[in-house]
Amino acid sequence: MNTKLAKIILVILLIILCTIIYTTYPDIAPNNNCSTVAVGSSTVDIPEGYDIQKISYNGVLFSSLRTNIGIYEVQKGGSFDKKVNQMKSKYGNNSVSTYSYTLNDTELKIAIAENPKVKIKETYFEKNGFKYHIYEKGSEDETAFKTLFDTISR
Repeated sequence: MNTKLAKIILVILLIILCTIIYTTYPDIAPNNNCSTVAVGSSTVDIPEGYDIQKISYNGVLFSSLRTNIGIYEVQKGGSFDKKVNQMKSKYGNNSVSTYSYTLNDTELKIAIAENPKVKIKETYFEKNGFKYHIYEKGSEDETAFKTLFDTISR
């Protein structure tokens, strides 16, 4: 009799715990109806076809079948030049290329590390007084990039 009562109490506690977790952290469920997520002190729309992979205090990483893409506020002391130097030391000078262009009156600085095993693209820009970088690994997804770039810091 005592084991049956203990099992019933355990099931009830488990249901209560699951309910608390679900209501406290609704953004951890994949493909939820939430369309925005915090990036540091800003928000950004979740690109269509992507799930939240990881959330940190300064950004969020999304994933799809072919691409990981994340957007982060650049932390104090972080810069494009430091990132380029890190990429060159990790992948080699000949594997890293840089360029810049302007999109909607915003200068974008891009570093690409590419070798037969990996392709990583880092894009740095400043928008609404905050510095951000968008990280892409895998196949480039211009639609996801545009969603992140256009919707940050609304």
